[in-house]
Amino acid sequence: MRDDRLRYQDLYDVLDAHARNGRNGTLRLRAVLDERADDEGVPLSDWSRWVCDLLCESGLPKPVLEHRVHTADGDFVAQVDLAYPAHRLGIELDSIRWRHNRDSFVNDRRRRNRLTTAGWDVLSFTWHDYEDQPAALCDIVARVLNGIASGRRLHSATA
Repeated sequence: MRDDRLRYQDLYDVLDAHARNGRNGTLRLRAVLDERADDEGVPLSDWSRWVCDLLCESGLPKPVLEHRVHTADGDFVAQVDLAYPAHRLGIELDSIRWRHNRDSFVNDRRRRNRLTTAGWDVLSFTWHDYEDQPAALCDIVARVLNGIASGRRLHSATA
């Protein structure tokens, strides 16, 4: 890393490729990476950072990038593109490029069901939302955050 031949994102990629329940050291490695990368983590895409910037510029609090959701027992549930962990709100940025095969389609639905069961609300946005309707994107996030702060949830999950 000192010689600029390795980036934190490279280490996150290796970690994500190898992290599984029961594999020793992965939680500790992630904690070390998160601590050293900085407090916001390393975004997997420029798009995540751009949406983060858009939300902040609209006056919303800064979301956490690439947030890993865990159960109360510490079991990994899923990673969301952006999150407001205190509100249990995840934001997913969906691209046709990565969602056009059966496995991705099926796995995404299962993943979102796990998030819902864990008590998280998830908003999904596309490039069209970001590019053509940025004010609407920010308005939806603001309304959901305000609703959650007022005690209203998008869903009522039972575990």
